[in-house]
Amino acid sequence: KSTHQTLWNFYRELIRLRKEEPPLRELDASEMEVADCRAGNCLRVRRQFAGNEMCMLFNFADNPANFAGEVPPGNWQKCLDSADTQWAGQGSVIPNSFAAETISTLTVQAKSFCVLKRVQCV
Repeated sequence: KSTHQTLWNFYRELIRLRKEEPPLRELDASEMEVADCRAGNCLRVRRQFAGNEMCMLFNFADNPANFAGEVPPGNWQKCLDSADTQWAGQGSVIPNSFAAETISTLTVQAKSFCVLKRVQCV
């Protein structure tokens, strides 16, 4: 695939997520929590709406970043990782689904982000 087609598909996926996931669609700032991690090189954003919860991990650094204890307890599903090879990234190392209690650290690749969704079971 061409770089332009890959970018187009990436944007389409981001728009789809925004439209389909209530915490991303509803822009209520009172339901959002932003935390600065690792001296400004990383951010964790949590959004909740109508019983749904999303967690986004952003790594702005030139190296992979470990997020230790940044994802709240519960079962989580990876919705998108910009490091996935389908987006011309270096490859995601975040599991497709996991229980936060069983994983002490999530690694987000350099200059990438991931979108996680809380689910009932993994």
